[in-house]
Amino acid sequence: MTALIYAALLLGYPVLASATTERFGVRVSAVALAAFAGLTLFGVRRASRLSDGAGRASRGALVALPILAALFEERTFLLLVPAGVYALLALVFLGSLRQEVSLLERGVRWLHPWAPDFIRPYLRKLTVFWVGFFALNALGIAGLAVAAPVSTWEAYTRYGVYALMGLISLVEFVVRKAWFRYYFRNGPIDRTFAQFFPAEATEAGRRSSAYIRHMREQMAREAAESSS
Repeated sequence: MTALIYAALLLGYPVLASATTERFGVRVSAVALAAFAGLTLFGVRRASRLSDGAGRASRGALVALPILAALFEERTFLLLVPAGVYALLALVFLGSLRQEVSLLERGVRWLHPWAPDFIRPYLRKLTVFWVGFFALNALGIAGLAVAAPVSTWEAYTRYGVYALMGLISLVEFVVRKAWFRYYFRNGPIDRTFAQFFPAEATEAGRRSSAYIRHMREQMAREAAESSS
């Protein structure tokens, strides 16, 4: 839930900040955004386990930046807000690594409750990757806010970062499919991958196939028992 709230902030903030600043000016926009950030992050604090010093400081910075923008009537502080959100996302993903089940694994098991346990090390490594990506992205956006034209900041925060994330996600999907060769759903995508990356050709694929057979047999037994 916390990551979803941050994602919503990142999706809407560049458009909201630009529109309100152009119409009402920096000071009015900053006050409104400070109130919005405060209310939103209060909900995040209640829902999140990220209560350590770094998490509190990062959340405080997201409220402080619009306040500074209002006090000094300086738009740069508003442009720094997405950098703060990405820093918080990095902390949320990093914090989940302290638990047995990482944030990404919770998401995978929500989508695919019967996912095998042997994917856990991969998902933890992938979580580490996204920690680094979000942290670097925070630094990059901060640099754009301070040193680049506003149009460059808008282009990256509105479109560039999501294009990059989409490309990374696509590459990760292909790598994951080619490595695990886990074809549980047997839909068009699974059948296509199975032609180029047959499960029987690798140890990881054979392990996936054995798990899928076991799960389907178990599901069939449970279905038979429930109908009898």
